[in-house]
Amino acid sequence: MVSARPRTELLERDGELVVISDFVKRAAAGTAGILFVEGPAGVGKTRLLEAAAEMAAGEGLRAMRARGGELERSFPFGLAAQLLVPAVSPLEADERRTVLSGAAALAADIVDPHVRVATREVGTQEALYARLHALYWVCAGLSAR
Repeated sequence: MVSARPRTELLERDGELVVISDFVKRAAAGTAGILFVEGPAGVGKTRLLEAAAEMAAGEGLRAMRARGGELERSFPFGLAAQLLVPAVSPLEADERRTVLSGAAALAADIVDPHVRVATREVGTQEALYARLHALYWVCAGLSAR
């Protein structure tokens, strides 16, 4: 049996850890959701998210991580790439083709390091919507695996 407690004990975080544990258990049961952690610098947000990832791994789930900053503003879809490249990159060619098929193909240059094309700029609202829609289908394809 895997413990829901993180490896390193967090002081005075029992309430947050209960919420995280409940979230992870619901995710393992197939319920979608978003875990949002906020607070000022230095209060332990990163450590809480590390605890969430540890709990997720204990339930057989994969936690995906990205870190936003000012530099990502000039890199189109930088956060999406941080999240999805580590999931798409190790796939065998057949699996990658399946995940990046249909509508998801429009995001291949963002999430697949095997694609040798620079990420296309998004000049219109319609183009932005199409790229976001493609990223949605990449996530759906990965989730289906």
